[in-house]
Amino acid sequence: MDFQDRAYRPDINGLRAIAVLAVLAFHFKLPGFDGGFAGVDVFFVISGYLMTQIILAGLEAGQFSVWQFFGARARRIWPALLAMCSFVLAMGFFRLSPPDYATNARHVLSSLAFLSNFDYLMRASYFAALGSENWLLHTWSLSIEFQFYLIYPIVLVALYRWRGRPGTLVQWVATMFAVSYLLSALPTRIQPFPAFYVLPTRAWEMLGGALVCIAPQQLARWTPRKGLLLPVGAALILLAVTVFSPAIKWPGRLAMVPVLGAMLVLLANNQRSWLARSRVLQFFGTVSYSIYLWHWPLIALVNQLPLPPGLQMGLGIALSIVMGWLSYISVEVPGRRWLKSPRLVPGLLFLGPAAVAAALSAILVTMGHGLPAREAMREYTRLQHEVRYVHINEGWCFVDDRTIDIPYRAEFSHCDIGDLQGSTTALLWGDSHAGHFTPLINELAKAAHVKLRVLGTPECWPTLQGNNLGINPQVCAHFREDVVRMARDFDVVILAARWDSDSRPHWQDDVRYTLDVLAATGKKIVVLRQVPLFAEDIARQYIYDGLFGYPQRAHYPRVLASDPQNAQVRDMVSATPNAQFVDLTSALCSPDGSDCQVLQNGTMLYSDDQHLSVPGAILLGQRVNQAGQNFLP
Repeated sequence: MDFQDRAYRPDINGLRAIAVLAVLAFHFKLPGFDGGFAGVDVFFVISGYLMTQIILAGLEAGQFSVWQFFGARARRIWPALLAMCSFVLAMGFFRLSPPDYATNARHVLSSLAFLSNFDYLMRASYFAALGSENWLLHTWSLSIEFQFYLIYPIVLVALYRWRGRPGTLVQWVATMFAVSYLLSALPTRIQPFPAFYVLPTRAWEMLGGALVCIAPQQLARWTPRKGLLLPVGAALILLAVTVFSPAIKWPGRLAMVPVLGAMLVLLANNQRSWLARSRVLQFFGTVSYSIYLWHWPLIALVNQLPLPPGLQMGLGIALSIVMGWLSYISVEVPGRRWLKSPRLVPGLLFLGPAAVAAALSAILVTMGHGLPAREAMREYTRLQHEVRYVHINEGWCFVDDRTIDIPYRAEFSHCDIGDLQGSTTALLWGDSHAGHFTPLINELAKAAHVKLRVLGTPECWPTLQGNNLGINPQVCAHFREDVVRMARDFDVVILAARWDSDSRPHWQDDVRYTLDVLAATGKKIVVLRQVPLFAEDIARQYIYDGLFGYPQRAHYPRVLASDPQNAQVRDMVSATPNAQFVDLTSALCSPDGSDCQVLQNGTMLYSDDQHLSVPGAILLGQRVNQAGQNFLP
């Protein structure tokens, strides 16, 4: 192949358009596009193809420079990224709470350094983090792509110069493709989100594009008639975008579907197709990078507005397109031009101070804990107190101080609340869902004159076997030993957990074994169903509505995905002697789950998307007592 033939390919521009429109549809929750996140995988394939073509064209001409390559990539990516990050810092001053502002300032630094994927890797899965509080979540893909740009040209240059006989380069790239794919598929089955965020498990997608560039003839021999390449490739991408969903472990094996689709489209090289001739697709392809940059912060801003979901979606999409176009004509194109020699010096004289100013501002905000003294945040402390979660320093006996690996202390195993003079005793054991039930059960314990001991710490499943020891494993392991030793000393043992949080194949065995051991003591067992979950952090939305004077939303639909696991726990409890399964869902939601009243009597019942707030738990406890449904003896 003549790599120096780098004529503009409108079909690639059309493929970019498909990718960015898929991502927009997914992030704006357009019905029917639950797999739109696969648009990023298509972007990776395109990037790998173009970068390989640029590098090999330079090598064949004897003019390739790694430094010039890095500079060209920086000119392409950095100016618009810097503009968007500066916007986030400026707008966040007025629209973000102190914790969210500090977090996003830290993300500005990691995004500008192309390290944000590692920042998110340490915190949460991509799909769990799809909340409006994280304005720069989408930059993970830019970081992975730039890391690829730093490593790939060096590897490719070495292989090109050492390639020996014809075909060796193809074999090496194909081998790297296969190894990276296996690294992606295997870890994703065990622990999906680390594989989502790192280059070794994503490189194969870019190497797929590289293979199309290096070996089009070899690949064409394995494919059907050339006329079928484009429709089959487009169908595979459409399949991924419309049929797949976040429930799939991603990237994993199924990521091959959109990647193969993009490879086939590139291999078709059809410049007379709808993909290449559509003016609409050509427009979106041209401004795809800027649209991708701007759409996510705009989602965050629009989600703060008290608008119906349909209007939020329409406004967000329209703003993303307009801002993407403005960014393209006013930042992206001028940035490339002014950072080219001989304009490099004046370009750097502008871009350098702007970058330093953005970085220093981000450092100031991060070190200043989000600047809580801002006028716009004067109500934040009060609102945050209204949705607070239980804390170890507030007397709730739940071991959590917002850190990890808390060393065990003996007093953790002897913390009592309720009626401390009560002759009847109860033991509450579990993870953060046991923690948020603590104020509720405290109300029941005081009314029933029960002394309540709490053994709880985050992610510590209330089972006597298994490796679910949570973020404070030393504490959790001691609590297991305490339960074995103490269970016979209590009249009631209460288990509470987020039952859908364990994805291991045989988690039911751990629960069943624990129920059998406790049942052998002859004591009463109470198992609490986890409370309804929501698709967004409703407490954060409550705070923002209060800060900006918007009507505070009282009703939300719940997420139903946790129902099967909770039903399995209920069935196991039903088969256990002297055991009771308690479900408080009816106190919050309609029978079909379509409407849950989370704001009752002026009290926000939740502290995030899944945990009760302290005031909310107390209110529910009082209502359970009033309804005569106290499950304590």
